Amino acid sequence: MLTREVHFSPGYDKRSTNPNKNYGISGMHIYFILKGELGAINFSMLTQWYPKYVQEELFNKGTLQYSWFEPQPMATDLGYHTTYPQYDGQEISHESCAFLNGRPCYYGGSTLNAEPIRDIFLTEGDEGVWRELELRYIEEFGEDK
Repeated sequence: MLTREVHFSPGYDKRSTNPNKNYGISGMHIYFILKGELGAINFSMLTQWYPKYVQEELFNKGTLQYSWFEPQPMATDLGYHTTYPQYDGQEISHESCAFLNGRPCYYGGSTLNAEPIRDIFLTEGDEGVWRELELRYIEEFGEDK
């Protein structure tokens, strides 16, 4: 049985005058995760939804424009996570994978392959994303028993 999860990682302001601690700013990240017995497929996008005071600062500096046509979210990943290698020589990517409940995982993904899913999200909403992730799950792992 496949389960669906959506996670929102809030935007942040981690700027510092100390260059070793300056992690900058980021908008909210949105993750769609489809999990099954054989692994997980994830799709993620980065928005320009910053904390309110950062939005105001960027707008006042002229860095962030407000208009009827806000910038599109940026597709960041379409990938798989599984407990077994997908090809000869593939090495474990994460010793404790959040997508597989802390188990070690093998990962493969692509930003370029994520862009069409972002476009589907913008025209069809989340149901289009789930349809595409289910197709990708079957393509990558086969059908769950």
